[in-house]
Amino acid sequence: MRIRPVPAAAAFAATVAVVAASTFWHAEPAGAAPKVGVAASFYPVAFAAQTVGGKRVDVTNLTPVGAEPHDLELTSDDLDRLLEAKVAFVLGDGFQPAVEKAARRRDKPAIELLPKLVDTQGRKVAKQGQGGLDPHVWPTRRTPPPCNRSSPSSTLLTANG
Repeated sequence: MRIRPVPAAAAFAATVAVVAASTFWHAEPAGAAPKVGVAASFYPVAFAAQTVGGKRVDVTNLTPVGAEPHDLELTSDDLDRLLEAKVAFVLGDGFQPAVEKAARRRDKPAIELLPKLVDTQGRKVAKQGQGGLDPHVWPTRRTPPPCNRSSPSSTLLTANG
């Protein structure tokens, strides 16, 4: 039997799922507690957080549909959502400088995902220009993109890995 390597997108989704599950898990029934506020730096992270958290979370995607994530500047409303969220996920390593700078202002720490990403052989995702795994992921939609920034509804299908 031949074992195929897992694409970077799958490793990324699995990492977000594990971190999110450990953050959201509690013994109370889902309906008994208010939703956990989650701020996600861009779509793939928001999608993974929403998928893992389900009805227990209220996820805000800080990057509008069609916006360039690397160049994002937060609005004052987005900054408030980031600072007030119980949990914040950012990719880290300078992927979104304005978001990462704002996340450092939080009373609670933001979870940086890039340092946690590894492939099936345990290789870490590379920093820019250092070779190794490419940290980029590309969401491919089978349906039109959602208009509501806080409720992603497509599937992460491809990645360069």
